[in-house]
Amino acid sequence: MRTIDEDIKNKNWKNIYLLYGEERFLVDHYRKLLIKYLVKEGDNMNFSKFEKGNYTPDDVVGFADTMPFFADRRVALIEESGIFKKSDNILVDYLSNVLESTVLIFVETDVDIRSKAYKAAEKNGTTADFEVPSDGELLRWMEGRCNKMGFSISGEANHEFLRRMRAPRKTKNPKEKWDTLYLMDAESRKLFAYCMGKKTIEKKDIEEICTDRLEWKVFDLIKAIGEKNMKSAMEQYRALINAQESPAGALILIERQFRDLYFYISMQRVRMSKKDIAERLSLQGREFLLDRYEKQSRLFSESTIEKMLSDMEDAQEACHTGRMKEETAMELILARYAKKKTID
Repeated sequence: MRTIDEDIKNKNWKNIYLLYGEERFLVDHYRKLLIKYLVKEGDNMNFSKFEKGNYTPDDVVGFADTMPFFADRRVALIEESGIFKKSDNILVDYLSNVLESTVLIFVETDVDIRSKAYKAAEKNGTTADFEVPSDGELLRWMEGRCNKMGFSISGEANHEFLRRMRAPRKTKNPKEKWDTLYLMDAESRKLFAYCMGKKTIEKKDIEEICTDRLEWKVFDLIKAIGEKNMKSAMEQYRALINAQESPAGALILIERQFRDLYFYISMQRVRMSKKDIAERLSLQGREFLLDRYEKQSRLFSESTIEKMLSDMEDAQEACHTGRMKEETAMELILARYAKKKTID
């Protein structure tokens, strides 16, 4: 990143930029940034985008090996070329002979640093591996973003913001590892609009306006329970655990959501307005979540929720007294309510 930032600052362009790595937000950010500074707006004569499956190596070389037309350089954006995994075409050889007036920007998912193409890109340009940032880096990212927008943010608020945005520590879904910064970007924009006129962003502002990632996982878990999908319920439960929740903590989150769902159904029955329901459930500014409550309310009867809440209270008491392990208690609840009933 620092090398690319310095190139942009000094306008000292390399012939090749290879952008790859798990943090796709940063890959996309630097792709846009390079094009912004390298290509004049509307210059379709000296800029070309080569998307996966829609070009051949000859197409790229033909464009890149031509002098710019009334401009300083020609720029090619090449997505998912595959040459950094399988180096067997003329584009690989061209990387060592790029015209001085040409800049090639490669955006890749799979890269083998042992490949001939990678070594050529490293020698003749800049290779940037955008790894998932550490918590410290994410905290500094948010602090810098706040300062740029004219806000300061308390340490407590910054840590709460990160907790709500952070992806699970372990996940089988690779895309989920990549979207923490995307979520931080979207939620920070919403937060700045909400805090307009303030100087300091506090923890209460985060709690009022920012989506809690764990909250969405609880919604997904309850949906799986209502649909009697035991496999999905266990996957969502494991996702909560991987997101640094204990089994007891997961049980508390689920019980709280079922209690709110019970109140939602009761308020709907007496035809209370959406505004009043949102206020009673502390969802002001997040009324869009009521759609989730509505969908969930179709999966459970009030009597079923009453029985579940009672069983959850019993499970928590059993855990507190040591009669049952936390994980066993949670899994028994799921087995009882997420498993499809069989008819003998």
